[in-house]
Amino acid sequence: ATIVCTYMAVSILGQFAVHMSVLLSALDITRPHIKQGWVCSPESTNSTLAQEEGLTAPLCAGPCTDLGCNGCLEGTCISDRNPDANFSPNILNSVVFLITSLTQVTTFAVNYKGRPYMQSLIEHKPLLYVLIGATLTLYACCLEIFPWFNDYLQLTPMPNDEFKFQVLGYMVADLLGAMFVEKFASVLFYNAACRNATDKLLA
Repeated sequence: ATIVCTYMAVSILGQFAVHMSVLLSALDITRPHIKQGWVCSPESTNSTLAQEEGLTAPLCAGPCTDLGCNGCLEGTCISDRNPDANFSPNILNSVVFLITSLTQVTTFAVNYKGRPYMQSLIEHKPLLYVLIGATLTLYACCLEIFPWFNDYLQLTPMPNDEFKFQVLGYMVADLLGAMFVEKFASVLFYNAACRNATDKLLA
C-alpha cells in the first residue's frame, strides 16, 4: 500500500483542520481572561505593549506585583509576555497545554492501525491503558478535580465554571471530531485508494 493516496490526504488534512479549529476556538474564549503585560521602566508613563490600550505602566519600585508583571530586574518591570523572563503561568498557556496535550493523545488513538498489521488497540492493553489514563488525566486537570496536581503542573485556575466546561467541551470535540474524520476517510477512500492485493489477502 502507498501512503500517498486520497485516504491519507483526507484523513491528515481533516484531522489537522479539527485540531486547529478547536485550538483557535479555545484561544478566542481565553482572550478576555488574559492579563495585560508590560515591559516598562520608571521613566515611562505607558509601556510599548500597553500604549494602544492606554494602560498606565506600573511603577518599578518594590516587588513589582502589578497585574501582568513577572518581577523587577535592574529597575525594569518585566512583563509575563517577555520571552526572556522566567516562566509565568497564565490562563492562555494553561489552555494551550490542555488542548495540545489532548491533541497528541488523540493522534495516537485515532491513527493506530491494528489488524492485519499488528495488535488491535483493544488487544494492546498497555497502550490502551496509557491513552485512557492520559485522556482522563487531562479531563481531570480541566475540571480541576485535583487542585494540587494542577498546581504541580503550574496550571492557572479556571476563571469560572462556565469557562471550565467550555474548554472541556472543546477537548471532547477535538477527540470526537478527529475520530469522525478518520472513520469517514477510511470508509470512503481506504479500500479504493490505499489497499493493494497483499493487503486484501491479509485482511
